[in-house]
Amino acid sequence: MDNTEGKRVMPKNGMPKGAKIAVIVIAAVLVLLVGGYLALCGYVSSSDRILPGTSADVGGDLSGMTRNQAEEAVRVAAELLYGDKVISVSYPGGSQRLSGSVVTVDAAAAADQAYARGRENGFLGLGFAWLSSHGNSLVVTAAAELAPDGEETLQRLIHDIDSDISSTLTETTYHVTDDALVLRKGTSGVSVSLDALREQLLEALWAGKDSVELTPEVTAPEEPDFEAIYREVYVESADAYLDKETKEIVPSVTGVSFDIAAARALLERTEEGETCSVPLALSEPALTGAKLEENLFKDVLAETKTWCSGPASRRTNIDLACSFVNDTILLPGETFSYTELCGPYTTSNGYGKATAYVQGKSVDTTAGGICQLSSTLYWATLVANLETVERSQHAYNTGYLPIIGTDATVYDTYPDFKFKNSTEYPVKIECYRDKNNNLHVTILGTSNGIHGEPFNKVLATEAAQTVYEANDAKVAPGGEPIKDTERTAYNGITVEVYLRLVDDEGNEVETKFLHKDKYRSRNGVYFYNSADAARLGIDPATGLRNLTPVVDPSPSVEPTPVPSTDPAVPTDPNMPTEPTPPPETDPGAVPTDPAVTPPPSESPAGESPVPSEEPSPTPSESPAPSQDVPEGIPTIPPADAEASPTA
Repeated sequence: MDNTEGKRVMPKNGMPKGAKIAVIVIAAVLVLLVGGYLALCGYVSSSDRILPGTSADVGGDLSGMTRNQAEEAVRVAAELLYGDKVISVSYPGGSQRLSGSVVTVDAAAAADQAYARGRENGFLGLGFAWLSSHGNSLVVTAAAELAPDGEETLQRLIHDIDSDISSTLTETTYHVTDDALVLRKGTSGVSVSLDALREQLLEALWAGKDSVELTPEVTAPEEPDFEAIYREVYVESADAYLDKETKEIVPSVTGVSFDIAAARALLERTEEGETCSVPLALSEPALTGAKLEENLFKDVLAETKTWCSGPASRRTNIDLACSFVNDTILLPGETFSYTELCGPYTTSNGYGKATAYVQGKSVDTTAGGICQLSSTLYWATLVANLETVERSQHAYNTGYLPIIGTDATVYDTYPDFKFKNSTEYPVKIECYRDKNNNLHVTILGTSNGIHGEPFNKVLATEAAQTVYEANDAKVAPGGEPIKDTERTAYNGITVEVYLRLVDDEGNEVETKFLHKDKYRSRNGVYFYNSADAARLGIDPATGLRNLTPVVDPSPSVEPTPVPSTDPAVPTDPNMPTEPTPPPETDPGAVPTDPAVTPPPSESPAGESPVPSEEPSPTPSESPAPSQDVPEGIPTIPPADAEASPTA
C-alpha cells in the first residue's frame, strides 16, 4: 500500500536480516558457553584432584593433588613443622625442654577438607568452584593433637617441672634457750596447677612458640604472733617464799622477757630457712632461795611475857588461844587476825567461862581471859616494829602489861586485833604459858636492825573510891559490908602511847605517836544493911563511909570486926588486885610536857561497853604478888635508861 500524506502506514511482518544473524550468533555463543561450562563441570567431576589454590596450615600446596597425595603432604609438612621443634620451658630455679615430636596432626581430615572444596555445591557448582579457585586461595586446617605416646611424654615433663618448682610451705618456728629466743624463719611454699601447666604447654605447641616462661604461685610464711610468743616466754620474777603448809622454801623464779619490736625487725632481716637469736631480758628476784634459807627466822624480833592471874578457867582459855596462835607463820605482807585464828569465842570451840567486863561489871563470860594473849601479842608487835592494822583498848586498865596503853581487846567479830608482817621475810609467832603462869610470846623473823620501845605519857588520872550500897537482901542487920565482886575498883587514867624506834647501836631513829587511850575509873562497891548506916559511919546520900560511927550499946546482933585494911583493896583470892591511883607527879617515867606531846588520837574503843577480860593489875615483872599489897600503875623507864621495856 502506498503511503498517503497525513496517514501512518503499518509495516509488513518479519525480522530484519541483520537481526536474525545477531540472534543466531548469540545463541550459538550461549550454546558454546553452556556446553563448555558443562564440559568443565564434567571434567572437574570426573577428576579426583584438589582444586587450585588449596594449601594446608602446616605448610605445603595441595593444588592438583589427589586426596591421598594431600594427606601424605600434610603429614610430611606436620613432621617438618613439629618434629624438630623444641620449646624452652623456664621457671624460677630451673628449665626444661619440650620436643614437638609429641605432636601429630589429623592429615586425613585436612586432606578431606581440601578435596571437598567445590564439591559440596553439586555438579553444576563444580565449574564455578574450579573457576573461582584461581582467584581465591583456601588454607585447610590440619588439627594438631598429641601423638599416641605424646601424652605420656608431656605428663613426664609436667611431673619434672612440678618437682623442680613445688616446695612445701614451712612456718617460722622458735625455741627458747637460757639466754635467747631462737627463731627459724619459715620458707615460702611454691606450687603450680598441673592442669593449667598442661594447657599452657599445649598452647605453646599449637602456636609454634619457641619458649614458655612459667610463673608459679608463691605463698610466703606468715609472720609469727609475737604477742602470743611473748605471753608464752614471759615469766614474772618471783621471790623465794616459805610454803606455810609444808614448811619448805619454794625457790625463786628468774623473770624472762624480750623486746617484741626488736624480734620482729631481726626476723625481717633474716633469710628464709635461716635462724636468728633474740636476746632475753633476765630479771633476778630480790630474794633467792639461798638468801631466804640463810635468813629465815634467824632473829628474835620480840620476846615478852605477862603473868596470868585469875581462876583456872581463865588460864585454860589462855592456853587454848595459845594453841591456835602458836607456830603461826606470816609471809611478807600478810595480815594476822586474832579472831580468825582463835574464834569463835564459844563453848563449842573449847572455851570456858572466866571474868570479863560486861556493861561496866566484871562477870563470868565465855572465853574470858583471851585478851591477855592478844594484848601481850600487841606489845610484842610494837617491839618487833610490825604494822598495826586494827587494835582497840579495854574499857579499864588491865594492869598486866609493861606500860598502860598497850592492851588489845577482842570480842566476837569486833573488835579484832590485826597486824601485818611489814618486813621482807616471814615471821613466826611462838606462845605458851609456863608452869609459873607466865604467858610467853616470841616473834621470830629477820631483823632490819630496828626495834621498837613503846612508852607512854600520862595526861590525866582519876582515883577510884570505895562506895557503899544498901542491900538488905545480901547483908543481915549488924553484919559487916560485903564486897561486890562484879564492881571492884579501877583507877581511871588517860595516856598517850608512843613508839621509839632504835637501831642496834642504841641510836634513836624515830619516835612515832601511836594512840591516845582513856581508861575509865570504876568505884569499888560494898553492900551493907541499911539499918547499920549510922553504926558504920556511912552517908546513905553519897554512899561514902565518912561519918562518925554511932555505937549502939546493946546491939541485937554481935557485929563482925571491921577489917583493918582499906576495903578499896580487894581481898578475894579469886579476883585480881585493884590498882591504886598513881602519884600526882612522876619526875622520871611519865613525861607530861605538852610541848613534846603529839596531837592526841582517841582510841576507837575508849568508851566501848563491849565485854573484855577481867584484868590483873600486876605487871609482868612480878611473878605472883601478894593479894595484900596494892599495885601501882606500871610505867616505862625514860629513853636513856638501861632497862628494856620488853617483859
